[in-house]
Amino acid sequence: MKVYEGLAAGFLAEGVDCVFGLMGDANLKWWSAMAGGGATMLSARHETALVAMADAYAQATGRVGVAAVTCGPALVHAATPLIAAARARTPLVLFAGDTASATLGNPQDIDQRKVADLCEAGFVQLRGPGTVAEDVRAAFFRARTERRPIVLNAPMDLVGAELSGPWWYAPASGLCVPQRGEPDEQTCATVVDLIASARRPVVVAGRGAMASGARESVLELGRLTGALLATTMPAKGWLDEDEFAVGLTGPLASAVGRDLLAEADLVIAVGASLDRYSTTDGAGAYLGARVVSITDAPALQGSCRAPDVFLVGDADTCVRRLLTRLAARGVASEGFRTPETRTRIASSVEAEVPAVDGAGGLDPRTVMRALEDVLGDDDSVVVGVGHFLSFAAMHLRRPSGGHFSWTHYFGAIGYALPIGIGVAVGQPHRRVVVIEGDGSLMMSLPELESAVRMGLDILVVVINDQALGAEMHKLRAEGLDPAQAHLPTPDFGAVARVLGGRGDLVTDAAGLRAALDLHRSGERGLHVIDARTDRDAMSEMYHQMHFGRPHRAPHQRLEPAAALSAGEPARP
Repeated sequence: MKVYEGLAAGFLAEGVDCVFGLMGDANLKWWSAMAGGGATMLSARHETALVAMADAYAQATGRVGVAAVTCGPALVHAATPLIAAARARTPLVLFAGDTASATLGNPQDIDQRKVADLCEAGFVQLRGPGTVAEDVRAAFFRARTERRPIVLNAPMDLVGAELSGPWWYAPASGLCVPQRGEPDEQTCATVVDLIASARRPVVVAGRGAMASGARESVLELGRLTGALLATTMPAKGWLDEDEFAVGLTGPLASAVGRDLLAEADLVIAVGASLDRYSTTDGAGAYLGARVVSITDAPALQGSCRAPDVFLVGDADTCVRRLLTRLAARGVASEGFRTPETRTRIASSVEAEVPAVDGAGGLDPRTVMRALEDVLGDDDSVVVGVGHFLSFAAMHLRRPSGGHFSWTHYFGAIGYALPIGIGVAVGQPHRRVVVIEGDGSLMMSLPELESAVRMGLDILVVVINDQALGAEMHKLRAEGLDPAQAHLPTPDFGAVARVLGGRGDLVTDAAGLRAALDLHRSGERGLHVIDARTDRDAMSEMYHQMHFGRPHRAPHQRLEPAAALSAGEPARP
């Protein structure tokens, strides 16, 4: 048996049946052995996409994602999604072929361990023909227990050698039994004391709460303590059935949500990170409030608001322990849960933000409202990174039985489509809806062909303002010429048709609804809707960030570029 055959046998023994990758000199033998062993080998068109696909597949399935690249430039190309996967705490193994160990002068040679370190990923070196089983098992064990990507580095000369010694493999999956972490009793008592003294508590739930199945316990904690309920973006819509849920926290919060959250005197973050997306934007900073973080991985890195108390353990276990202690002490409070608060939340329609549909194109809010009408309860929604993100966050509901993917772990644009592909492979029973910007889609355009080739059921809705939208609005806010960020694109619908999918270009609400109706009634597969939107439509979040006050009044448009070029500052 060759080393590459032993490597493949180890991956297959770990239950790997799907690999996202690109073939090259340093991984083609392993690739062939994996395919021969029955694994589905899914080729992307660029390494920048394939790790994102494996990351999304892992998050959608709860399994270890597997990706494969060849040496040198290929691993460097994969750096951005590798960092995102590390920050998302995704268990992933990246098979990275490497140049031959003793070869000098190869232009593709690079220290791949340093690349992995830079990308905040773990690194396992294939050491020799006699350590293949140990090294593969170590990569999978570390991916599961460290909950981050692990680069398994395999020099091509070693991969082609003969295995030494008897072959025997014990999967790491048998060693990784999930534990329901038990919280520290003294810390529980401290948290109960904080809750008992709070008058206006808030519970913020995040991805960790969802992963532990803590929904019912979080809802009960809110009822018992009189707390408002809010979520981070990855848990968007998860608690919406509660009448005292205010939606998202942080800069994507609604106007009433910002006002109410600013009044909090205690914040209990359940499986939720306290980064800039959950704690910034004035009210979201929870100034003056005590903060409890319930987490299985306490960390301060990246936090904008350091917790006063870490309660470490499984989210559902910790919350249920608190509920038991609160009941034993007879702690119960009205807190925020008053008729007045109920009325404020119930009347908090974002009606003060009208659509600006007209000669300039669709308002992105109109696109979200039309999309919501055809969104199925079991659909998975993937939202990319850019100015358009906040329109989807604030104006599109979470599918009741579906999935909502957050792609902002490294803040990189261009990855919504690859992530949508990974979700679609991992959840083939769901229809995947990808909401992406025009500049972002141009960066991953070849992967439209990947989606067609893989036979995936994906709707891509492009919020297309023919510009780099975030930069355009920031230039305008600085009194600079926003036209510098105008960047035309082709008809994405036509591109999709050329690549074997369906596609439409829409410029008004009637055309949009017709395209969406066609999608719902049509055959499965890739469908791209290029929605041309009004460049003047600014999201609530951006307006709050750059002007510090509510969005412009009905029909009031932003100053044209001509006025800016004459030196007149932009006015909202």
